[in-house]
Amino acid sequence: MSFIPVISKWPPVYPENDLTQQNVRAEILFHERYVITPNDDLVGENYILDSNYLIEQLDLSVETIDSKVVIYFVSIQKFKKYSVEANRLWNEIERIGGDTSFEKMKGQFEVVRFIDEKIINSPYLTDRELNAIGRMRDAEGNMVPDPQYQY
Repeated sequence: MSFIPVISKWPPVYPENDLTQQNVRAEILFHERYVITPNDDLVGENYILDSNYLIEQLDLSVETIDSKVVIYFVSIQKFKKYSVEANRLWNEIERIGGDTSFEKMKGQFEVVRFIDEKIINSPYLTDRELNAIGRMRDAEGNMVPDPQYQY
């Protein structure tokens, strides 16, 4: 997941060896799975670059790509807040290690609540990603804790 400042062109086009600020941002976007970016006109919306679009833009074969890029739009104000909080969160995790609970982090950081609501509890997570965080889909497709997961 990446926080990428304003990307001016939608849909983004994969850059051609031109290292402008916007092209560097687009380059990063194309190689992430989840992106949070500011756009006051699109607040609350998601934009999905599906595998077909990625194959076309990145000039890849179907066999080399099996995912998509999910882009979440937030206000410029929220983006600034989330970026600052994400830095504080990483510093906190580095300081204390992995000994803090997700629920505690959700209580302290709005960005963690956003990630939980918009990414972790979204239909976009793959089964592999769910497994990595100790969740799975039940028979109806709802995300539930994986009873086999070892914390």
